[in-house]
Amino acid sequence: MKQTTDADLVETAQAGDQVSFTQLVRRHEKYAYGMAISILADFELAQDVAQDAFLIAYRDLDRLKDPDRFGHWLRGIVRHLARGVVRERIRSRKMSSAWGLAAPLADFDTPHDEIERAQQRQIVQRSLERVKRGYRDVLCLYYLDGLSYADVAMYLDLSVTVVKGRLQRGRQRLQKELMIVEKHFMDHQLPADFAEQIQGLLDRAASGARDDDTVQELTALGAAAVEELCGALKDERKWVRHVSMLALCELADARALEPVLRLLHSRPVWAPHRLDTGWMNREMMSRVLQIPGCRERLVATVRECGQAGDLPVEEKEALYHRATMSLHALSGASDAASYDAVQSLLAARHPTWVRRRAMHTLCDIRPDDAAALILQQLQTGDEAMYDAAFDMSKPHRATTHSVLVPVKGCVHTIAEGPNQAKKQAVLTLLEHGADGRDELDTILASGTPATRAVVASTLARAGHQAGIDVLEAELLGSASGKEGFVPWDVRHTREHRTEPMRVNMWNLARGYPEAAGDLAAGIYEIGGPILRKAALKILCKQRGAQMLPELRQHLSSKGCHNRLLAREAFWQMHRLGEQAAPTAIQMLDSEDWKERKAAICLLRRWGTLSEAQRQRGLGDPHIAVQHAVGAAA
Repeated sequence: MKQTTDADLVETAQAGDQVSFTQLVRRHEKYAYGMAISILADFELAQDVAQDAFLIAYRDLDRLKDPDRFGHWLRGIVRHLARGVVRERIRSRKMSSAWGLAAPLADFDTPHDEIERAQQRQIVQRSLERVKRGYRDVLCLYYLDGLSYADVAMYLDLSVTVVKGRLQRGRQRLQKELMIVEKHFMDHQLPADFAEQIQGLLDRAASGARDDDTVQELTALGAAAVEELCGALKDERKWVRHVSMLALCELADARALEPVLRLLHSRPVWAPHRLDTGWMNREMMSRVLQIPGCRERLVATVRECGQAGDLPVEEKEALYHRATMSLHALSGASDAASYDAVQSLLAARHPTWVRRRAMHTLCDIRPDDAAALILQQLQTGDEAMYDAAFDMSKPHRATTHSVLVPVKGCVHTIAEGPNQAKKQAVLTLLEHGADGRDELDTILASGTPATRAVVASTLARAGHQAGIDVLEAELLGSASGKEGFVPWDVRHTREHRTEPMRVNMWNLARGYPEAAGDLAAGIYEIGGPILRKAALKILCKQRGAQMLPELRQHLSSKGCHNRLLAREAFWQMHRLGEQAAPTAIQMLDSEDWKERKAAICLLRRWGTLSEAQRQRGLGDPHIAVQHAVGAAA
């Protein structure tokens, strides 16, 4: 019977079949777990990361363009999540050092056997961290039960020989700790029901169910359960920590204050990502305010940042990390003291990421004043405030309130804001309906060339014909000597190199080649090197083999003396493959050494360089051609 491929399972899963996705989990779970262990050197965290990676993969499955590459795509998700945990762990270590603790939860009552297990985990972690990353990838995947040399080689895109070599060298690096590491792997295999756990989470998310029932059952146990729930905050399973934290918040017992704050400030591991957004639910985090004394402690942490300038670097970073997690929770506050404390973090002396988070929290505390606050902060010219303001309108922001930057603020951003915020301002004006479109029409009619360029290119990339029409007319107008967006007469000056239009024009042509008309040809004829490179891509995509004479010209000594265009011409010929092969063979007989060199390189990359052609190249009078053949050998 023919084995079901990843592509088959992805396609059925994309159609809504969760069983197919569960089969994908079973097929790739060990690879995801092993890759996470390799990056984190921590088995408990690695299992959490693997679980989150599959949930995110399910959420974003429609974005996977090549179903056959599901494994590689998942590997990228695992790496992204794991590296984020590494960055967070570094912050936690600095924070622990600043607090004088061995670990964020070190002063909990800890049984002797748990201390022993923690020490063993540290030995394994340090041993793995000592191994070079490439060797560690192989080690971690190989020691997961059931993965052979061939399995590891396939997943890492290596040969079996390379895998065996790296495994041997990795074992040598571990030296005397090898037996401890091997045993630790045996004791920390993925649970047999890992795929079923993922299925359960998907079912729960699909049904809209939450953990309220479990939390209610735990809360019904009353004050007698507080000590047990505080202990559960250290459980290595994320959902156990999650429901324990929520139950403690509902019980609102003062004994939970210290354990809850330590977990909140160490890392937000108790609050799982929402499946629909992939972001942490800050509304859920704000439930900690129900614990007596919690709001006052969080406000005090925020106020401590006023004296952060006098602290050593590590203590300062630890304080800002605690303050940021406090801001997440204070989003559910409504009192003046919390608002005033958070507002103090908008001062420029504080780090950018803290100021952005403070802006979000202020808008959550007083949503009715959010628009006025945004306008006020945008007037300061602080780039952090531009980022924070437009981030609040994005659908992925899992917070209590979503705020749309007012029309006046968008117009100000387009005129005065940083380039990265201008695009968001244009798109936000579209969300304002008729009022926003009227402002865009006014800018397109009377704005400066640079401002009109940004607006028109953003509209065009969003599929609005008005933007496409304006871009085409203005660019082609420039080509005929009229004043337009792009100052062709100064295209080689510093002013033109910083002109954002050069990037936007390429994006327009790439995204809407059928609407670009003569745009690409116009750019190719009169533009600077960067614009011409963009246009050459479009023309090759539209015309195919018809562009071969032009591409060959760029690869010759007589052509355009620009390495950027020559490099692009080479890769476009390479992309054309069999259609370009006859031209490449003709180039072998050229009197131009650059053409002969390019032909050798093309044939080598296609894998069609014959022995006769190789020998001929080795005897070529020009050393560059000889070197090209030598690389092939």
